[in-house]
Amino acid sequence: MKIPKYFNKIFLFILGIATMLYVTSLIHSDIDEIKKVTSELSVFSILLAIFLYFLSHLFRVMRLLLLSPNPTISIRELCIEQIKANGVNLMVPFRMGESYRVIVFKKFFSSYTNSFVILVCERLLDIIFIASILFIATIFSDIQLEILNPVITTTSILLLIILLMYFSLEEFLAVIHKIFLSKQTTRTTLAIIINTSRFIKILKKTKEIFTSKLSSCILITIVIWTLEILVFYILFRFLELDILIMVFLAICIALSSLLPNGPAGYGGVQLAFYLIGISIGFDSLINYSFAYNIYIFGTAITVSGILFFITLLNSKKN
Repeated sequence: MKIPKYFNKIFLFILGIATMLYVTSLIHSDIDEIKKVTSELSVFSILLAIFLYFLSHLFRVMRLLLLSPNPTISIRELCIEQIKANGVNLMVPFRMGESYRVIVFKKFFSSYTNSFVILVCERLLDIIFIASILFIATIFSDIQLEILNPVITTTSILLLIILLMYFSLEEFLAVIHKIFLSKQTTRTTLAIIINTSRFIKILKKTKEIFTSKLSSCILITIVIWTLEILVFYILFRFLELDILIMVFLAICIALSSLLPNGPAGYGGVQLAFYLIGISIGFDSLINYSFAYNIYIFGTAITVSGILFFITLLNSKKN
């Protein structure tokens, strides 16, 4: 009986281990070589990239405020929880920390349903924007990255599924809901009625948010991902890569977050650097991925840990 309950976590764990093992097999350089390439970054570039990374999260907080129906949210507290939640997602491997945001943000958004709906809206905006940038960059780029064809195909399918769910799922669930309302009440029919009602409510709330705040949300999302791409440009500009290569790299890493990565994004980040590297004939590009893991994700985890420690101290004092 417990297998279905934990099947998703077991699957993510196995897939995450497989991804990490595969990525590790791609790294042919020794530790000294990785230290050498990561030490090529200037201190100014590292600090500026870290600043831009946290600035993008400040705009994520602004987007949360825009999506939230609660006008009395403390911006300071929401910023702290956003940084802490980001650290948890980066620190806890194989996407096991995803539910943390839904749980901890309940105090800001009044209920778990609102918290989940806002998380869904965030993910929809990010995926749609990332997919749009990927398609535009592919159309206008003279760089042939054949290795990205599977990425483009996967993104297209994911975007199509999202659009179909957004426009059709509510009506489909409503039909199922009505069918089972007319059937004899059993444990199974009751579970279906409750769950379809819950999902219909989530979809309606999602559409209400997008209908009233779509343009503002899109604008903030553009700012967020512009800052995310600038992080790569600032951090690795000494490599003198084309700006579109930086865009493709940022997009691949953003999409890699859908994979069950290890701590600090290990696995997905390396895979993104590897794909771009072999596409442009820069096989050692994967070694630079550790700079992103250490300086960007490592700093995010450290700051999150400090905030958790401060929160713990304050709670003991109180």
